[in-house]
Amino acid sequence: MKLEKKSVPMQEQPARDRTKNFDEAPLGYTEEEAIREASRCLQCVKKPCIAGCPVLMDIPGFIEAIKKKDFEK
Repeated sequence: MKLEKKSVPMQEQPARDRTKNFDEAPLGYTEEEAIREASRCLQCVKKPCIAGCPVLMDIPGFIEAIKKKDFEK
């Protein structure tokens, strides 16, 4: 399997709309985009997210659940 290095870009609310509301600028991923990004993320060998998480969340486990479409976990 080819290593995917480029992250999936997240859609954002257009700047012209942001000036008129207080909604979040990033719109999030679609289910398909989330699964693609999770698959890419799981290829990481060093996993700096683990050491960088201030609440010590099992980020690789969380990402694995996204890859498996277990969005309730």
